[in-house]
Amino acid sequence: MNRLQRGILAAGVMCLAGSAGESTAQTVFGPGAQKGLDPAFELTDKALQESTPTTATQRDRSDPDAILVMTTEALRSGGLDPGRQARALADRGGAFLQKMQYEEAIADLNRALRINPGLSTAYNVRGAAYQFQGNYELATEDYTRALMLDPQARYMVNRGIAYRQGGKYDLAIADFSQVISRVPDNVNAYGGRAIAYLFQDKFDASIADYTALIRLEPNNGDHYSNRCVVLARVGRFEDGLKDCQQALRFFPNDFEALESRGFVYLKSAQYALAIADYETVIRTAPDSPDALYGRGLARMQTGDNAGGNADLEAAGRLDPMIEETFERGGLGRVSLGGAR
Repeated sequence: MNRLQRGILAAGVMCLAGSAGESTAQTVFGPGAQKGLDPAFELTDKALQESTPTTATQRDRSDPDAILVMTTEALRSGGLDPGRQARALADRGGAFLQKMQYEEAIADLNRALRINPGLSTAYNVRGAAYQFQGNYELATEDYTRALMLDPQARYMVNRGIAYRQGGKYDLAIADFSQVISRVPDNVNAYGGRAIAYLFQDKFDASIADYTALIRLEPNNGDHYSNRCVVLARVGRFEDGLKDCQQALRFFPNDFEALESRGFVYLKSAQYALAIADYETVIRTAPDSPDALYGRGLARMQTGDNAGGNADLEAAGRLDPMIEETFERGGLGRVSLGGAR
């Protein structure tokens, strides 16, 4: 199991990186529309700031502490006109967001928007902060405001993810589809829509979107790993294994690709092979709930109930939602008939 499956039930990171400083925000439906990793697969704390001060160096733009220092000094100087003050507050809010200090981020962004209600980037970043807090209604409202001011693709992708996380899959798919119709190479929209389709058990549509991602980024092993899992969901185990093998050719020791292949082996009742893949992961990442839970299920299917239950309990302590995640994939103690 890999980032795709973890993203089925967990919140994903939004695509927030954008134009820096005073530059005019790029209109998304043009040839330069933003591309990048699918936010739903990359649960990470990198590249979350919407924009950075105009004086920031390239290093500083990826350093939230440096941004906090620069923006706080600028705000304390008292020499900023209202427009620059609003942008400095928005920049600092983005840095707080990167540090996962969501209340501080929202406070700065509220101040920025009181000064400049037309600052679309502030709505976008505040929407992200709400989204990380699980308040998807407020998040979608802010993304909608950002879109009304400046119809950028990343705002619409972000809103689509918030809709999906809030269970509004049709609205999510509509947003992702609108981006794709105007920017056919937007990998964020394809990745977000693929997961929305998966939530609706529209496996063929999900596979089609992962296939599109592979066409756009043929050297990205994550896309093969993700499609591998969905192919297994529809019983196409041989095709799924081919995708997992391709992912492992890019990154032979990638434990997420190994988890995906372990999932396919488990789904296709090849329990010894599943155990082998999961144990390889556990040696590298002993606290992986996916690998522990998968190995536990495989152990139980081979008659090792004691070892299997120990793995399942350990996985549950690490991630209370892990059983639900596997059950959604058609695997778990209930679906496999294992003892509790």
